[in-house]
Amino acid sequence: MPTDYQLTQAVQNLKILADDKMEGRKTGTPGHKIAAGFISDAFSAMQLGHFSPGYFQPFTYEQGWNEKTGVNVVGLIEGSEFADDYIVISAHYDHLGIKGRHIFNGADDNASGVAAMLALANYFTVHRPHHSIIFLATDVEEAGLRGAKAFLSSSPIKAVQIRLNINIDMIGNGGKRHELYVLTPPDVYFTPLVHQYIAAHSKATFRLKAGQPRKINRRSLLESRIDWRRASDHAVFANVGIDYIYFGNDIHKHYHQPSDTFENINVDFFKSSLVHITDLVSQLDRLNLRSRKVNSANE
Repeated sequence: MPTDYQLTQAVQNLKILADDKMEGRKTGTPGHKIAAGFISDAFSAMQLGHFSPGYFQPFTYEQGWNEKTGVNVVGLIEGSEFADDYIVISAHYDHLGIKGRHIFNGADDNASGVAAMLALANYFTVHRPHHSIIFLATDVEEAGLRGAKAFLSSSPIKAVQIRLNINIDMIGNGGKRHELYVLTPPDVYFTPLVHQYIAAHSKATFRLKAGQPRKINRRSLLESRIDWRRASDHAVFANVGIDYIYFGNDIHKHYHQPSDTFENINVDFFKSSLVHITDLVSQLDRLNLRSRKVNSANE
């Protein structure tokens, strides 16, 4: 479990990533560069490994008639037992930037996920994982999941070596019912473990829910139709046959609004989310994910 200090540090990292000086972390802006540097510096302080000379993975993408550049931030901890088998823990760090006079800080979306990813990296530097773990802060998620696509298309490891993607996207505002959703592909080999965990740890003050939000959001009919299986970076991994677990709360009144600030984060909910995510990821890491997937495919 994360220590009280690690939880406090995670909250502080969330606050930093959602600060006005990050300018809403829109790709290509000065604030976005500051955010990427902050994540890279955090990886360096934890002495994570890396594939490139540093932690940055630049990539180009087309937007309209223009070619633009994004940058993922990628760190690595080598596994103690299954070093050639990888878990990728991902969270996108880009957001919407500044529109008019308003900064879209993206505290829940997705400073909360990046802060959780950094906390998991910190945890696994102390508790060495069985599988190798890649910590992936993706860029340009808000404009087509571009960073996740770039990571897989130019990854130094083969996609078949990635046994699981843990994607964290918005875990700082569980609404009045304090709900964190845990979404997996249907009927994968680890589904029973996930469901058992949810049944054992869900309570009135913090509800773990299997699947994806399905309630109608009155503010926007379009948002009420979000298919969370395809709405964040885990969809890119799923498209190439990689299993995933997605952690996220439902959309809320601050979603994609200037009011998505640190002040509107439910800190207790965020901490509880991080504790349970760390616990469940640790349990999954103790499995031999390669043999489990092979056995499942042969059944």
